[in-house]
Amino acid sequence: MGKQLLAHIALLRNATTDQKFIIDDQYLVRAFSSEQSSNRQAEFHTLAKLSP
Repeated sequence: MGKQLLAHIALLRNATTDQKFIIDDQYLVRAFSSEQSSNRQAEFHTLAKLSP
């Protein structure tokens, strides 16, 4: 699904691994390879625990 999603979003069509894109004042999209998925998920959960 990740490659299909990138193909449909013009801004992300030329994305390489681990790039960040600012969508607007509220959203940031981060593109990374599927091999990094488990590491990124752990990072997300850690940051969620640290958030107030």
